Amino acid sequence: MFYDKEISILNDTGYVDEGGLWVEGEITTIKTIQCDVQPHTQKMNYRDFSYDKDAKYKVFCDPDELLKLGTQVRYKDNIYYLVEIKDWDDYLILLLDDKKVA
Repeated sequence: MFYDKEISILNDTGYVDEGGLWVEGEITTIKTIQCDVQPHTQKMNYRDFSYDKDAKYKVFCDPDELLKLGTQVRYKDNIYYLVEIKDWDDYLILLLDDKKVA
């Protein structure tokens, strides 16, 4: 596999205040990792992973403890959410979408 692309793992410093309102924070880069990124479709998601929701990209990368469901990542100046993780022997397959999965 060729890890010729990069994604940045992000941290959002926003928070919910005492009144239950969201307070905007900054989005900062925690770490940048080398990976392989491929476009992906809902049909491919279901065929390959039995995942019936949409995802824009499929990412192959080395395991990292920071990669968890819901994690925000930046790819090509856009922010995506990690919506599915498949853990293989020595690498991960991540599905990224621009909408956060509830």
